[in-house]
Amino acid sequence: FRRVLFRSLDKEIPFHLIPHDQKGLYHEAIGKEWGSWMQYEAAEPLSVEESEKIRKEKPERILRSRYVFRNKNAGLLDASGNPLPIKAKARLCVQGQHDPDCASGEIKVDSPTVQHTTLMLFLHCVVSFGWLDNWKSGDISSAFLQGKKSEGEPLFMFQPKQGIPGVDSRQVFKLNRPVYGRPDAPRAWYE
Repeated sequence: FRRVLFRSLDKEIPFHLIPHDQKGLYHEAIGKEWGSWMQYEAAEPLSVEESEKIRKEKPERILRSRYVFRNKNAGLLDASGNPLPIKAKARLCVQGQHDPDCASGEIKVDSPTVQHTTLMLFLHCVVSFGWLDNWKSGDISSAFLQGKKSEGEPLFMFQPKQGIPGVDSRQVFKLNRPVYGRPDAPRAWYE
């Protein structure tokens, strides 16, 4: 049981389990994540008055949100066998399972993806044919925040429990893009 718990914590760390001396790193990660949201205009804050209006008139269109906290260096060791320093990551996600447009079928949630067996076959070929000299890997930072802009009736987002830097806690955000957690985000990124 302890091993399962340890492995699950490698993936996500609940905020209340982050040691006090490391919380500053995660607050910096929150600022960096929110900076990415602003860079790609993924969401825009509504005024307190507009937020109250949306809460009253369209509560079903406001999604809850939360941060997913991770140490990207969890379980990694340096050349001497010592754990790597903490690399704090905070990903802001909406709870897209409550998106009212999903049940109606108004949004496309399919997206072309590579099957696990296809990926394994490809990697086997890379190794078997000695293509490692040409091997490159990469990552697209904030990929889903760069997806196609949202169409149709707008969705909104409550702030996560830890809040958003520099924003009044009463403010709600209009989602301009299918952000992390929304079921149409992979499709919007593909398009």
